[in-house]
Amino acid sequence: MIFHCSNCASELPEGSRFCSRCGSALLAPQQAAAFSAPHFAKVNEYEGIAGWLILFGCGLVLSPLLIMRTIYTVNLPFLYDNKHWTLLSSHPAIAVLIVSEVTMNVLFIICLLYLNYLFFMKKREFPRWMILYRVLHLFLLFITHMAFWALDPSADLARGSAAIARSLLGALIWIPYLLLSRRVKATFVN
Repeated sequence: MIFHCSNCASELPEGSRFCSRCGSALLAPQQAAAFSAPHFAKVNEYEGIAGWLILFGCGLVLSPLLIMRTIYTVNLPFLYDNKHWTLLSSHPAIAVLIVSEVTMNVLFIICLLYLNYLFFMKKREFPRWMILYRVLHLFLLFITHMAFWALDPSADLARGSAAIARSLLGALIWIPYLLLSRRVKATFVN
């Protein structure tokens, strides 16, 4: 007779007292017989990177590349123009903001690489860290945008506003998904 762990559904040899996968104490043989493979098919149907998590994973993989593109196309032209560094010639506060934004973007890339690791290794901490990243990213984008606007109200800040809108929309969609999804709860268990 084939036995299954009542906690993780792993197949176990007859006479096992503990699960070799999750370490759970096993039920008595008469209780264990009630847990058959069809029972666990329903429990594990949400396990794995599938469904909306595929879309989420694609966005997670692309995000560091998009931030690198932003550094290259938006931040660096402010710092390096016409073959010379313009950092010292621009307004000192704007120069500090641009350098801090580049630093912030590099830190975001590092965070996203770590989040990619947590996601693809299906680590239990992933949803919590991803929610924290989303909130922090939105907050820092907003603060940076407001600081640029305060220093130069006439500047075209449409790109920054669009970034804030995208980040807000992403947070409004993905944070509830990470908190409420059965697939997320069943997948990130390591």
